[in-house]
Amino acid sequence: MLDDEDKWTGHYQPSTCELGLHLDDFAHQACVSPSATGMSRKAVHSMEYATILRPMRLAAPGGMDLRESEFADRDAIKGVALAPMACQAVEASAEVHRRDEFVWKWAHEAISAVTLSSVSEQHRARAIELKLTYAVLMTALDDAADRRQDAELFDFLRRHVLTLSGAQDHARFPGIAAIWNQLIEALRALSSAHAFMPWFSFDHETVAQAGRYALLVNGLPQAMNHSELYQRNAESFFLHSLADIDLMFAPAVNMAELGVVRAIVGHAQYMCAIANWIGTWERELRERDFSSGVVVLAFERQVLTLRDTEQPEKAIALIRQARLEEHWTAQWERHFRAIAGLPEPSVFDRADYLRGLERVYRLQMLGKGRL
Repeated sequence: MLDDEDKWTGHYQPSTCELGLHLDDFAHQACVSPSATGMSRKAVHSMEYATILRPMRLAAPGGMDLRESEFADRDAIKGVALAPMACQAVEASAEVHRRDEFVWKWAHEAISAVTLSSVSEQHRARAIELKLTYAVLMTALDDAADRRQDAELFDFLRRHVLTLSGAQDHARFPGIAAIWNQLIEALRALSSAHAFMPWFSFDHETVAQAGRYALLVNGLPQAMNHSELYQRNAESFFLHSLADIDLMFAPAVNMAELGVVRAIVGHAQYMCAIANWIGTWERELRERDFSSGVVVLAFERQVLTLRDTEQPEKAIALIRQARLEEHWTAQWERHFRAIAGLPEPSVFDRADYLRGLERVYRLQMLGKGRL
């Protein structure tokens, strides 16, 4: 059964695991008698895929063979050519903080992995371009909070440049302002923008709030706590915003399914956050960024003190000795299973999305030390 820890995410939905059923057993029962599980034949087909994909086959979460596609992933990242708008965003974001080219090629592959199957092949490249542009610009906002820990810069970008009504100030960061306005204009022109721009606006503000939280807790690490960070930091990975953009490309969406779609993406957002925490906590700790779930858990379990962080290598050794990463890989796996237990949406292929989330985890481990 899932423990209480799963329920403080705010996105938890009762799943087959809540009934104490192993995913394999549930899939078998569904195949034998779909009505016994309340699943349609289509949902059973998806569950069969989810069983094949589930992380129990995987040593990291639950046994994932990280070497499975390492060379293919390396080649894919190496071969990425960023689209024009994304290239402009990368150049503009250097006004705040310049990242290695690898980061953006990696991000292209990660965003591609979790692009909803509702996006037609005809529009897929454009969707990835718009989402990568958004990711680059929001990473600039995140860098103002995490890497530079500059509250004035963060608030300026949030309130005067990266707004849904368009950039209000073009003088200080002209490149960012120009490309942001292009992005907003492009999104408003999409076929289902009228339905999903309000959600995109809400989700965009939520991402900004997560950055503000990072600023506050990095300024006062004693305020960090496991449950609050689990929600707030995960929101900085903006998977809801990316899904909103994908849905804007759909000619029609059954809005009655939006609840389950957002529940699936909510679990996925936690999974991406967890993968990032595991892949980047050592680098962040050396930079005195304590907003990783791994580090916060170390404080809360008294594995680490603020004094310990004055010697980063010692702090890293203490965390490794406590094997805190295992806690988070278990959480990753629980979110995976929770997605598999939700109703199957008609708008996109859930099994394909789960497959993409596994790939994001592998990509995150591949990027360890470079992201």
